[in-house]
Amino acid sequence: MKNRKPLYVIGAIVVVVIAIVFFNMPKNESQKVSEVSKTQSTSISSSSKTNRKNKKTKNVKKNLHVINSANSSHNSKNYSDNNGADPKYGNLGYFDIPKEYWGTWYTFYKGKLETMKVSSHMIDNQTLYREDGNYYAKMTDPDNYNEAESQKVADHTKNWGAAYDYNVSNKPAFKVMGWLQGAGVGSIYQVRQEEGQSVLVNMGGAGAWVGAVFYKTPDLAKKNTDKKYSDLNYQDDTL
Repeated sequence: MKNRKPLYVIGAIVVVVIAIVFFNMPKNESQKVSEVSKTQSTSISSSSKTNRKNKKTKNVKKNLHVINSANSSHNSKNYSDNNGADPKYGNLGYFDIPKEYWGTWYTFYKGKLETMKVSSHMIDNQTLYREDGNYYAKMTDPDNYNEAESQKVADHTKNWGAAYDYNVSNKPAFKVMGWLQGAGVGSIYQVRQEEGQSVLVNMGGAGAWVGAVFYKTPDLAKKNTDKKYSDLNYQDDTL
């Protein structure tokens, strides 16, 4: 019995050591798992923050692109909507021809069919603009006359017409003159109703005398070749 006592003591020590190791092992493993989970959570949180930051940056860049595109479109619009103005030559912009004038009109003159094409700012190949009165006064002042400059203006404006609102028989019309034209009334245009149909009357002179009456179709123009309307002025009637 005396010989076995040391063995019991040694056995007890071994059991205690094993117990300590056994009970400490889950704690260490749990700590490791906790640390791993914490690391993963930190990594996920960091990744989420990075993604949100990248998304925010991307959205900011996208918004900046939209703003820049809008500004670019606005600038382009401002450039394209200059209304045809050319201040250097006294051009204040397009003269707007009323829609009732638009289209192709027909008349017979000396047995030959003639046409007139009218659009928003043009009559045939002539573009209509509003002329700056100050520019006109400057360029037509004899004290400012310069032959070379006048020729330059004439070349630049050869297809321009200076258009003005006008009135014939208390009805709206418009007239067209040459650019920097001095004397004369120019050509007068008026759409009016004659015997239930729309006609485009081209007039001129101080008495707004009829030069030609244009119709919507060639057949109407031919049919009314020698037609005279009582409410229009014909120069040969005054002779």
